[in-house]
Amino acid sequence: MKRILLVTFLVSFAFPASAAGLKYAAWIPYWKKSAGVAETTANLKQLTEISPFSYTVNAGGELKDTAKLAEAPWPELFRVARVKKVKILPSILWTDSVAIDRTLRATGTRRAQITAIMAEVKKYSFDGIDIDYENKFASTSPYFSLFLRELGTDLRARGKTLSCTIEARTPPSSRYLTVPAKLEYANDYKALNKYCDQVRLMTYDQGTVDIKLNLARRRGGYYYPIADPTWVRKVLDLAVKDISPTKIMLGVSTYGYELEITDKTKFFDYEQIRSLSYKDFLALSVQVKRPIWRDNAGEAYLTYTSTTTGKVRFVSFSDASAIAAKVRIAKQYGLRGVAIFKVDGESDNYWPYLK
Repeated sequence: MKRILLVTFLVSFAFPASAAGLKYAAWIPYWKKSAGVAETTANLKQLTEISPFSYTVNAGGELKDTAKLAEAPWPELFRVARVKKVKILPSILWTDSVAIDRTLRATGTRRAQITAIMAEVKKYSFDGIDIDYENKFASTSPYFSLFLRELGTDLRARGKTLSCTIEARTPPSSRYLTVPAKLEYANDYKALNKYCDQVRLMTYDQGTVDIKLNLARRRGGYYYPIADPTWVRKVLDLAVKDISPTKIMLGVSTYGYELEITDKTKFFDYEQIRSLSYKDFLALSVQVKRPIWRDNAGEAYLTYTSTTTGKVRFVSFSDASAIAAKVRIAKQYGLRGVAIFKVDGESDNYWPYLK
């Protein structure tokens, strides 16, 4: 592990000419809309699309405009984005497994939701929509695919784009010590490739999901990454078997986690205390008087001992250097682009590396 300066640096990499021209998308959270819109507006020239993280869905399958898109600061952002020809693809987040399954299974409720989505796209003249339905049951998979097929058909008939955001899938041989005989997934990759115009892979929140990497990396110290580049490549190697690289947007994060560690002798037990912005991360470093280092996942980190519990706390953070490494991977794989979660005015300055 190397100690790093607080000023982020990046080693220059040579990219193949064929991998040039990545597209860049920004998710803008409704809970930080003022700061997020300000940062996005200042960097619009580097973006090809923006996604207000705006819509949620209630238990009855009805859309809720959580961000209040008709109110400031959204209209002005949309106006400027259109002038600069940056596409607007708002996100719809839904994590209620039971409600998703119930709504998508029945033709009537599924079509009602599609009608509601199309109404919002028309109302605001959006360029399309980003579907982010997480925590689905494996049994919901065929109905989710049917939903995407029907929604995609309606959108494309009006010249609009369907973006599909999905959880990263770790290869079974890396996720399990003994691979189960039967594996089921909530997302049908082949269907996504067929029905979605782009697929945003949420390649973050890795944590302890990759058993093999956990075993290999822990020899070098604490290991609870946001997204180890080696893991990201594993996820992509699996995904590109069924999804065209030219449709894949690599999701990268701009946050970190503070974790409390219990030493179990043979392994460490990590308990998430909170998520942090880059400003929080720097402030914590000053507060506990601990330096920032670079860990074996290529992320910024620091450690300190909690005065409350007496246990070691480990903070792993996806800073500009870590994000730049993911941009490099996207270019190497010839992907469509990179999607940033989230642009909220509190991130490290990764914008110079979005080229």
